Amino acid sequence: MNRRKVTRYSISSQKLTRSTVFAILSDLHNAPFDDVLPYIREADAVLVPGDLLNRHRHEISHAVALLREVSEIKPTFFSLGNHEWRSGWRNEFLLAARSAKAELLLDSYTRFGEIVIGGSAKEPPAWLMRKMAAEPAFSLLMCHKPELFEPYVKRFDIDLTVSGHAHGGQIAIFGQGLYSPGQGIFPKLTSGFYFDNRLLVSRGMTNSEHPIPRFGAPCEILLLTLTPKN
Repeated sequence: MNRRKVTRYSISSQKLTRSTVFAILSDLHNAPFDDVLPYIREADAVLVPGDLLNRHRHEISHAVALLREVSEIKPTFFSLGNHEWRSGWRNEFLLAARSAKAELLLDSYTRFGEIVIGGSAKEPPAWLMRKMAAEPAFSLLMCHKPELFEPYVKRFDIDLTVSGHAHGGQIAIFGQGLYSPGQGIFPKLTSGFYFDNRLLVSRGMTNSEHPIPRFGAPCEILLLTLTPKN
């Protein structure tokens, strides 16, 4: 397992009157996760924006266990990524995941305090974006692939989109990743904030295929603090 670091981000909004901390766990790829649990207690809620599974292997135990264990500690919201969507055992995973307290957001949204949290597995539909944008609350969308933000989300008034998928560009030199699925060579959206802090990309917790090395793009857990803008 790649050693994980904890990366902390913060963003402020006039739509908020109190601070909220989210732990963001992306791209587990059915790997062990014991190092994650202490940080869950720092958060108010947990976001899991896809790729809990590794579609190349018929094994779901860690993916299901993560949803069960973290949702016993804090409210947990998850959406699907390309590995779940393309997995031959997606239905098996979703059936087992229903035993957890985590809430699946599949082209849908829910409320958490002053925040509206939505999730989409593929291209976010315009009707969902319009409904979320019409809410007076802070809107937060989980969309696994960051390259979908510009064509499908940017034109709507969604306050923040959280993504994974890019694995930090896998190998990064002077901050530039070399390759990302969906973006190809020298991807632009691999880690941190983009589009005036409207898109936040996690490098993910684990590789989908362990022989592929990571260099300059360490696996990570995100702790995101949303604060009032005063």
